[in-house]
Amino acid sequence: MAIFNVPGNFLTIQAAVNSVSDGDIIIVENDTYNEEVTIPSVRDDIRIVANGKNVILDAPVPGSGVAFDIAGGANRIEIKGFKIQNYAVGIELSSDANRIICNKITNVDVGIMIDGGDRNLIWKNTVKDATTGIFIDSNDNWIIENIVHGNDTGMDLDGADGILILGNKIFDNNIVGITMDSSSSECALLNNEIKDNDGDGLELFPDNCIVSRNKIKRNDGNGIDTGTGSDDNLIQENIIEKNTENGIAIVSGAIRNDIIRNCINFNGEDGINIDGNNNNLVQNKVCSNTMLDIDNNGTNNDFFDNECKNSDPPSICTSINCNPCICEFFDCKCPPCKCSPCANCPFKGRYCKDCPYKSSYNKCCDDH
Repeated sequence: MAIFNVPGNFLTIQAAVNSVSDGDIIIVENDTYNEEVTIPSVRDDIRIVANGKNVILDAPVPGSGVAFDIAGGANRIEIKGFKIQNYAVGIELSSDANRIICNKITNVDVGIMIDGGDRNLIWKNTVKDATTGIFIDSNDNWIIENIVHGNDTGMDLDGADGILILGNKIFDNNIVGITMDSSSSECALLNNEIKDNDGDGLELFPDNCIVSRNKIKRNDGNGIDTGTGSDDNLIQENIIEKNTENGIAIVSGAIRNDIIRNCINFNGEDGINIDGNNNNLVQNKVCSNTMLDIDNNGTNNDFFDNECKNSDPPSICTSINCNPCICEFFDCKCPPCKCSPCANCPFKGRYCKDCPYKSSYNKCCDDH
């Protein structure tokens, strides 16, 4: 293993990539680099690491090209710590087991594109001002703790199986937070914050997915929307509230979904709207939604121990004394409001109004 420096040993990142051997490290110093870097298929196990907070890749021709293009066959490549701007694609992966870590990508068509590569780690990146923040059409990739905001579409899964989406913040996107098409399957969405998107928070069109312990709030559409063929999913222990339309919409043709122990409050239409058949709803707390808490228009749906006040048919609700409160999943508590917003917080009008959902609210910018 050898360590090389840009611009110390090579004037450009591409020149370094062309010259190093497998297992080498390329350290890139603070500067603006107007280049498109291709890691060819003959390279493996290379780390390309920014050494500073202002290592910038800026497109030679604005709106075109790829900042880092990891070709098929170039496996186990690490790209870490860069600011990437003004390309068509920020980082494109067509190979396996790569690591994309702590990059900030802005003003691109697609921020990060996984196009034919498996087992890639996308961790702690920020993507904004893109048409699509993160696009995935291949299998078994891990999307962890990224911030994806201010794009048209936050995340787009198209024919992607076995994807883990964990601990991300997806907010203020113009069309949808996360969209997953019907050709995807067996994905897990865990502990994400999906909020303030201009359309649906989550478009869940695949089958056999797990959606658990997410906070899905204030989206200008449904919190979770399903599609025909969205079958056998588990939607469990999520907080879904203050969405403009339904908290969860189970459409006609969506069957055998299990909706368990969710807290679904203050949505602009129904808490849960069901047009599909043969779904199971168990121990959900569904309160203070504008139209109905639960509206069942399907057949052979089973309901057990759901706490709600207004439903159709009325027999769905086991309690008529449903008081909305913050739910830490199935353990619901209603703490007193102690809101102390920061005087200079630019988001105080949006976030601090939700202070009743914290027992102590002294960090008005923590996105709750």
